Formats: sequence, C-alpha cells, structure tokens
Amino acid sequence: MSTIKNTNLPPSVKIGYRTLRLEKLSKVKSQCHAGICKWHDGLLLLAAHKDTQELAATILHELFHAIFCGFSSRKELTEEQEEQAADILSNGLGAVIRDNPELIAWLVHELEGGDEGDE
Repeated sequence: MSTIKNTNLPPSVKIGYRTLRLEKLSKVKSQCHAGICKWHDGLLLLAAHKDTQELAATILHELFHAIFCGFSSRKELTEEQEEQAADILSNGLGAVIRDNPELIAWLVHELEGGDEGDE
C-alpha cells in the first residue's frame, strides 16, 4: 500500500478516537471497489480515480462506513442497508458541502468552539 498522490489530500483522517490512514487500494481490489474502509486496521483504502471530484465522493462514502463502524454496533443495519445509507449520505452531504461553502465554514467554526468568551 502507498499514500495517495494528491498534494492537497491529507495522509490521514481522525474519526473519534481513531486515526485512519488514506492509502491506495491495490489494482486487483480496485477493479471491484472504489474504496474500502478497514476500521480495525486504521485504513481507508482508495482506488485510483479519474478526477478529484470522484475521489472526494469516494472518501465521503468511506467516511460514512467508518462512522457506522466506529459509532454503532453495526447490528442495526444489514450490509446492504449500510451501503445504501453511505451512498445517500455521501451524495447528499457532498452536494451540501459543494453548494454551501459559507455554511460549511460556519459549521467548522462553531464545532471548534466558535467565539467562546468573546462576549
């Protein structure tokens, strides 16, 4: 495995207590999958993508799998239901992020604590 060659893409992502490394998916597996979440191994494996928009969509999709794995017992959803939920949420949130940069900046600011103490 090797890191993704995109100068703006961080090498890892933190989700709760876990840090997941972003790495290339092997050519054999990438023929079947755009990405694979390996929560217990601390990895998000990503196939080569035609463009960064497709890569971003795949990362969002795999992040939802990581969230399901890290924040639920994974017994609530079947594998098919989880896949469908990851598709719906990644496509929807991707559109919200793309179309509402001011809202995203505000959310990040407020989730970091906003202007606490600036009264």
